[in-house]
Amino acid sequence: MKVRQGKEADIEQMLQLQSKYLITNTSDSEKDQGFVSTPFSSAQVKEIIDFDGFFVAETDNKIVAYLVVCYWNFF
Repeated sequence: MKVRQGKEADIEQMLQLQSKYLITNTSDSEKDQGFVSTPFSSAQVKEIIDFDGFFVAETDNKIVAYLVVCYWNFF
């Protein structure tokens, strides 16, 4: 697994992963393994990338996790 700063080319895979694990899309048993509570739009992720707040973990060129770091007032 490789962890690196995210880039615009990663947004599509990140949004797919976000959708899969969004709290409203997961069952109660799946929630025990974790979930996404705050969805981001493509435009928001682009903005976060601009201030170096987007990181991804990838295996075999597939994003398997992501981390977003930003100020509370961003939301």
